[in-house]
Amino acid sequence: MSRVLKDWITRYLDFVENTEPSLLYKEWTAISVVAAALQRKCYLPWGHLTFYPNMYIVLVGPPGSRKNTAMDTGHNFLRDANIKLAADAVTRAGLVQELDAAQHAELSDKGLKVHASLTVFSEELSVFFGYDERQMVAVF
Repeated sequence: MSRVLKDWITRYLDFVENTEPSLLYKEWTAISVVAAALQRKCYLPWGHLTFYPNMYIVLVGPPGSRKNTAMDTGHNFLRDANIKLAADAVTRAGLVQELDAAQHAELSDKGLKVHASLTVFSEELSVFFGYDERQMVAVF
C-alpha cells in the first residue's frame, strides 16, 4: 500500500492546530495513533529474534489541561479506522478477554500472521487500572 500522506503526524498537527491542548499533548496523541495503527504489522527482525514496537504513552498534567481533549481526536481517528480499542475501565480478566477477542489473522507472502493488538485510550489511568488493582499493574 502506498502512502497517502508524506508526513501523517505533521498533517494531524495541522488538523488540530486550533484546539486548546498543548502542542506536547497533541504530538504524543499523534504518535499514539500511529502506534495503534501499526499494531504488530511493523517489526524488526534481529537474528533469530523479532522485535515489535510497543508503546505505553501516558499524558500527565494538572486537571483542566485538556489531556482528554487531545486524546478524543486521536480516539476518533482510531475508531473510524476500525482499530480495536479496549474499554475505558476493565478488570484483569476483562482485559484478557478483550485481547482474546482482538485476535486477527492475515495471510501474507510469509504465511499466516496472527496478532492480538489492542489499544487503550483511558481518560483516567486510575479508572482503567482500578483504584486498588496492584495485580493489573503487574500485567504491564
